[in-house]
Amino acid sequence: MKRKTAVMAVIPTLVAMAWFVVGIVNTAIDPPHTANQRLMRGDIHISEPAIQHILYGDHYGGGHLYGANVPCKSEFPSDWSADDVINTVRTMTANDNQNWRKEDNGYHVGENTVRGVKVRVVLDRDGDDVITAYPLNTRRNPCPRRSANDNTP
Repeated sequence: MKRKTAVMAVIPTLVAMAWFVVGIVNTAIDPPHTANQRLMRGDIHISEPAIQHILYGDHYGGGHLYGANVPCKSEFPSDWSADDVINTVRTMTANDNQNWRKEDNGYHVGENTVRGVKVRVVLDRDGDDVITAYPLNTRRNPCPRRSANDNTP
């Protein structure tokens, strides 16, 4: 009877070890690639070109720092400095509880409200680099009017 009791006591430990090994093998075969898992490891980064894009804009767009005046773009509030904007992005990417969703274009998007501003951060398809960030609930700069004459260059 003692032997049967000893075996019964060991079974839960063996089952737990088996599930642990299965988890390791599955991770080795199909390593995690989601933004949430990268976020937990802390390896989402924001490059200097991405910072420039977010704050001042580039040939792709961007320019969301107050006063950048990029047509058709939303800007962060006037009381947000460049450091406030970038620190918000860094805080969002470092937050283990930040929810990221994968869009149809493959990019990962996270949103959070900070100091009354709803901020969207967009990560690349691998979920490890910040592409852009911008406010969602602030007014956009005016867009240029198109000429009524389609022949105007």
